[in-house]
Amino acid sequence: MGSPNIEPNARAMNKTTAREIVMEISQNNSQVALKALFMHYYGKLFCFVSGYVASREEAEEIASDVFVTVWKNRSDLHNVQNITSWLYTIARNMAVSHTRKQASIRHGAGIDTAEYLAGDMYDNPETKLIGAELLDKFDRVVETLPAKSREVFKLVRFHGLRYREAADVLGVTEKTIEAHMTSAVKKIRESIHVQKRKSLYEAGTKYRPYNKQGVV
Repeated sequence: MGSPNIEPNARAMNKTTAREIVMEISQNNSQVALKALFMHYYGKLFCFVSGYVASREEAEEIASDVFVTVWKNRSDLHNVQNITSWLYTIARNMAVSHTRKQASIRHGAGIDTAEYLAGDMYDNPETKLIGAELLDKFDRVVETLPAKSREVFKLVRFHGLRYREAADVLGVTEKTIEAHMTSAVKKIRESIHVQKRKSLYEAGTKYRPYNKQGVV
């Protein structure tokens, strides 16, 4: 069996390709394969970590350190069953550890919900449920969700993880992920519905016809 055809700049990567690349790193110490993995996952992990830390620089450093960890543990990569879940778990653990250290240094500073970068949009049931007309408004509503629901929603909605993968990353059951997603989608829809009604009311008030006495 020959080596896989690895294109470092390729964006697409299915499960089979990811597995081949991981095995190439593990068995042949291939830095070309590591670069391919980096090119595919770095942006996603950076966006994910940005939701935990206070600055872009911190997010960049942590996302890069994930691949340092991959390289250091390359001899054991054959044991990794799901590379996506594994990488996100490493990134989350690093981000949480970093945040806790910073909180200690800064006397109690909590997790900063810094502005994250939304990557590709994924076609999933939640997207369809929310509806295309709501997508322009829901980003800021997501930030008002309870912390755990927000974390789950971003993993599934923004990063495209399946429920099982998100469950692995967060160390919870798939049912828990489903419950958080159901609750999050409901709250987002309700919040945006209220905003839309308010906007319509304000627009109606602004353009309501008046008589000569200035009374409707």
